[in-house]
Amino acid sequence: MTRDVYAGDQDLDTAPAAQTASFTRITIRADADPDVLLRIAAVLNTLNSAPHEFHLQRESPDIARVEVLLKDCAEVTGNLLCRKLEQLTCVVTAERRHPVDA
Repeated sequence: MTRDVYAGDQDLDTAPAAQTASFTRITIRADADPDVLLRIAAVLNTLNSAPHEFHLQRESPDIARVEVLLKDCAEVTGNLLCRKLEQLTCVVTAERRHPVDA
């Protein structure tokens, strides 16, 4: 964003510095249904960027564990994703850790 110095636009002079890259890890426990990967991916698609890492593992015959590592994800965005994931009927829990080391 550029400022218009002729119009007295001084808002960018006091703008906060850009944040460094941070990672958010979301751990999801969900029913081990055949479509669980697609349901979770559809929610993550709202970020409009691919996850840095994505791991899906079956914990038991009924439960799958999904670990997602997102790069440059703000804390508020991570919270929003967890709330959206928890609205899926197949998701048991969705927990977020921010920031984490990659």
